[in-house]
Amino acid sequence: MAGLILALQFFTRVPLPISVEFSEKNMRHAFYALPWIGFLFGGITAFCMYFFSHEFIAAVLAILAVIVLGQSLHLDGLADCADAFFASANTDKTLEILKDPHIGTFGVIALILDIVLRVVLYSALSFAPSLLILPPFLSRCFVLFAVVYGMPVKQNGLGAFFYRSISKYTPFVYFCFILFLCLSGVFFLQYHVLIFILPVLNLSIVFFMLKYSKKKLGGTTGDVNGAIVEILEIVNLFILLLFYTKGIC
Repeated sequence: MAGLILALQFFTRVPLPISVEFSEKNMRHAFYALPWIGFLFGGITAFCMYFFSHEFIAAVLAILAVIVLGQSLHLDGLADCADAFFASANTDKTLEILKDPHIGTFGVIALILDIVLRVVLYSALSFAPSLLILPPFLSRCFVLFAVVYGMPVKQNGLGAFFYRSISKYTPFVYFCFILFLCLSGVFFLQYHVLIFILPVLNLSIVFFMLKYSKKKLGGTTGDVNGAIVEILEIVNLFILLLFYTKGIC
């Protein structure tokens, strides 16, 4: 329970006036709870798309609700990484850009694209709002691999604390759970076997981002992990839309 409370306090704005020790043990449990924070965000998105009849307004309200509740942590990481990774600079300069609190041109473009794509994809999936629960959940399941296998740029500070805290078994627990869901869909719901593209593609994107981040930065940071969450959510929305329209699921 302490891990869930810490996850809610750290990754959301849910008001919980409960004191929990910020320790490696509790943070380890918080990482186990992280995908269910995504499930919460997905549920809010699905509710907005179901409750409001106008697709565009529903999509905008859903995005605003998640941004406010999620403290824009992952959007901030996406913008910072866009500025840093698309700059033609050496490693030291790239790290300097990443730490800069100001948003540059590439960061603004990344944020605009992210929000526009979400509005379009949420609207396109409004006929099946329950599907919108999955992308935030899946993205936070697979970002756990980035935390386990990423090499932090700095060996001290909050980022290094996260990398020390997480159990190496955490992402595999959720990976097995997702494979079980895919197998259940194939055998019991008559889904096409192409549904297994979902975990394979997510995992591929995570390790591509880790490799690219190591090349550009010499390792990974919390901003990189935040960017991974945002990218995976958009990719998963595209995949689910494609699968649903093609009858794969």
